[in-house]
Amino acid sequence: MCDSRRQHQEQKCCGVQHYDDWKYSKWVKIRNQERNVTSIDDENFAHAPDSCCKTVLDNCGTMAHPNNFYEHGCLKQIVDFFERNLLVLSIAAVFVLMIQLVALVSSLLLLNKLRKKNIWEWYRGLAKATQTTYKVR
Repeated sequence: MCDSRRQHQEQKCCGVQHYDDWKYSKWVKIRNQERNVTSIDDENFAHAPDSCCKTVLDNCGTMAHPNNFYEHGCLKQIVDFFERNLLVLSIAAVFVLMIQLVALVSSLLLLNKLRKKNIWEWYRGLAKATQTTYKVR
């Protein structure tokens, strides 16, 4: 859902609230500078990306007619998606949380068992014994 062009076409939306959200965006500024367009009245002025058009054609984003663009913004589509799938997302989050908790408890139990058997100190001693010291002559 991160690719706005794909989202515009699949969700039939444009902008955050409305297709006019693109009018003063950085994308429109750059796009129009690339085309040497300086005025909003110029017929080549890009109002929105071509993916916002109901029928996608090359440079259809330059057609200023409002019927050419999807009217609804994408924020509403995203909010609706999360509202429809809230239960599934919540169950997935709880499942991941449970896995994390089991891993945490298991590691704490293992650490406690190692300390009781004094293996932890044995491991530290082994690590020190294997360190090689070199004398400079």
